[in-house]
Amino acid sequence: MSAAREQNAKQRIANAANAIPAAERVHSELRDLRVRAEEEEKRLREELADQETTVIDTGRTLREALDRPEVLNGAGLDRSSLPDHVSDNPGSDVRDRLRALRSLAGTVEQALGRSRGEVSDDTLLKRHTALRDQLAGGYDAQLEERDGIKVCRLLDDHGSHDVAVVGERIATQSAEARGRLTERESEVFQRFLTGELGDHLSGLPPATRDWLAGPGLARLWSAVRKRLEGNGVQSTGSLRLTAVSAQERNDLSLLLGKPLTGTAVTVRLDALDARLRTSAAELGLREVLEELGPPLVDRRAAREDDAAQRRHVWASLASSLDASPLAGQEWTRQWYDVLRRTGVPRGVPPEAAVRTLQQAVQVLTVLLDPERTGTRGRGELAATATGSAHGLDDGAWLARLVHRGVALAHDTDLPTNAAGRRALWRLVSVTPDEISSTVLTYGLRPTGEGWREQSLRERAAHHAETHLTPRDLLDLSLQLPAGTTIHICENPRVVEAAADAACAKPLVCTSGSAATVVLTLLDALAATGCRFAYHGDFDRPGIALANRIIRRYEALPWRMGAEDYERLAAAGKAEGVPQLPLDGRPVDADWDQGLAPAMTALGVALHEEATLDLLVGDLSVWT
Repeated sequence: MSAAREQNAKQRIANAANAIPAAERVHSELRDLRVRAEEEEKRLREELADQETTVIDTGRTLREALDRPEVLNGAGLDRSSLPDHVSDNPGSDVRDRLRALRSLAGTVEQALGRSRGEVSDDTLLKRHTALRDQLAGGYDAQLEERDGIKVCRLLDDHGSHDVAVVGERIATQSAEARGRLTERESEVFQRFLTGELGDHLSGLPPATRDWLAGPGLARLWSAVRKRLEGNGVQSTGSLRLTAVSAQERNDLSLLLGKPLTGTAVTVRLDALDARLRTSAAELGLREVLEELGPPLVDRRAAREDDAAQRRHVWASLASSLDASPLAGQEWTRQWYDVLRRTGVPRGVPPEAAVRTLQQAVQVLTVLLDPERTGTRGRGELAATATGSAHGLDDGAWLARLVHRGVALAHDTDLPTNAAGRRALWRLVSVTPDEISSTVLTYGLRPTGEGWREQSLRERAAHHAETHLTPRDLLDLSLQLPAGTTIHICENPRVVEAAADAACAKPLVCTSGSAATVVLTLLDALAATGCRFAYHGDFDRPGIALANRIIRRYEALPWRMGAEDYERLAAAGKAEGVPQLPLDGRPVDADWDQGLAPAMTALGVALHEEATLDLLVGDLSVWT
């Protein structure tokens, strides 16, 4: 029976060993997925913040418009119908502000009766001209822009007047000069005041519009619109429609003025343009398309404009470099070429790109000045260059530009982590934020004679925990007696209990997933010959963190075996402690292949607090 159990155990060990490569691959893939998910979440949060800002800014514009009497009157709105929605409280939660804005927009839309599409400047100018032509002698219309809002005002011998306020007076005086306005003209005039002429000032007679907008010509107009928007809005060339239906063939025959019999039709755009001009439409091809649909977009011109803006961005950078003390240095050409290849981040407009690149040149000029002495804070440097103390924060495009420039200038690798970026800042005598993040420690007794080392020894003697910042770690001499074992825990509660019990052994807490400052301290201790013992939570994330620490520092597992887990789980169950279910996919422990199966079998998560008494006992006596 003993031999059978031994053979069974060997088989289980072999099976577990065979499963290790696949598990490691799954672990690596999950880690990559988590990193990508965190990056995607950050991007989406930034996009959401940008969208919220845009919406709130748009709401501010709407409110400013509603504060204008001529807008309210011209749109036929009554301020009393907007009693609780006009004001905005910048101090309230952004979601409350968005809800208030949604309510305001809905009230305005309901009051207007129906939504209105955007009107281009060219169309508005045409409508303004048409209105001027319709006005009686002695009156004129003036189109002016105030704070981004275009307002049409009427002029007479007494000055400029709000259109809506004097509408009735104009109607009366116009009646004396040219007879009473017809019902149709009154409707045209009123709809112009609200910003839309619609069909009433259309260049197409209603019957002609209805026929041209019919289903038999829908494919033609779609294809023609696509062609014109792609060729500079020129009525040149031809297009071919295939699989033409009977209705399409009939309508195309009428439109082109010639009988069509096949299932494919070739249409010359110049001939179609001429045909429309001599038809009941009396408009050219472009005008007809804009009567039947939205204004045409000259996509070729738009592409050329985008290309011109990109050229302007990089020409501006080249000019800034040439005009700076950095001109002629070898690294600046490499920097420029790399930036050209990587391009401007999505969502950054050309004007902002020019400004940010110029700021990067300005910052690099300051940092790489050979006569510069002393150090500067990163926030101070950012405020000088951008007006914001956060302009050079990690993740900002400006910070990435400066990092790349400094790395090239000093012929060093571009850092890929927070510690590397801080080191790069220090390379050019800039102090990054080195006080906001800390690592929790207890019982560290370095042998140095500086005041920082003495302070740590005194706090250890008084059984007091210590929070160390990255700045502290820069100046500390962390030389401990040779072979000192540093215990590492995951939860601050362990440090608190060790201090309360006046434990003797040194302890470092990762406070969850180890941050850069934690790893910086452990790296420094490892460099002096310290050894490590690690304990963490018995759950999936806890095992993953333990794997990272144990691999990186060859740490010993500290009460982290399968037997430790099973004993703790049994004790908790016997004491009636509520059991926390184990979530997530299994994670194999590097130090004990039996731990993952044991955790899966019991399905219970155990945090460090369940082991607290044992851990404190281990820390209490020197060995």
